[in-house]
Amino acid sequence: VRRPEKGLLGGMMGLPGPLWRDTPWTKAEALAHAPKAPRLRVEWLRAGRVKHVFTHFTLLADIYAARIPAFPNSMVGEDGMVHHAGGAAVALPSLMRKCMVLARSGNVFD
Repeated sequence: VRRPEKGLLGGMMGLPGPLWRDTPWTKAEALAHAPKAPRLRVEWLRAGRVKHVFTHFTLLADIYAARIPAFPNSMVGEDGMVHHAGGAAVALPSLMRKCMVLARSGNVFD
């Protein structure tokens, strides 16, 4: 998703999720912000935690991942998501790249 224009990583591409705050989100609260896949049963599993240091604070992000059998290829869907199409890369800030590496590591699905 494209992040809001104002604030950290303003206007950059990112992963869907809740706003950052000082107190941790519960799993249920966080997953309420997860993308919905119509007609697909999606099981979100915790992939791990990413630590990223900004100039004035450290962000700890719990990453959840889901495996689905297929996803329609598109540049930007109606849900605002930029979907991976044919191996095309999407430019992401380093924090989001860390999250993607963890989510795609496959360890959560073993």
